Amino acid sequence: MGAPKLRLVFHENSKGEVESYFHLEKTEALRVIEILKILPELKEWTPVSTISKMIGSRTPATLWAIQKLAGALRIDVKLIDGHKTIAERPILLVRKKQFNTRNNLKKQKYLRPTVYIKQHIR
Repeated sequence: MGAPKLRLVFHENSKGEVESYFHLEKTEALRVIEILKILPELKEWTPVSTISKMIGSRTPATLWAIQKLAGALRIDVKLIDGHKTIAERPILLVRKKQFNTRNNLKKQKYLRPTVYIKQHIR
């Protein structure tokens, strides 16, 4: 058996059986683990570009991982004795404004709106 893989669970039926899930590749799993490590520090809305600098990753890859995390019901890993849950929904909060606030600049006219994330306080 190889190294255990992280699994994002998106849907369970009424019996508690997993119907929709997604196994993360090694690089994605490492990125998700880094995001989960810094998540307790994020009390305020933080841009994804700042998060990507904190974890040492590129912004598009970080954004891709955050979008997957936002829709996941839970994150678990398969062990010998079963699945162990690492995090449950809501894992993080995601906010994207409708317009870019810096859109009045001429040379950056078509910037996309910034995506912000924040820790969900339980």
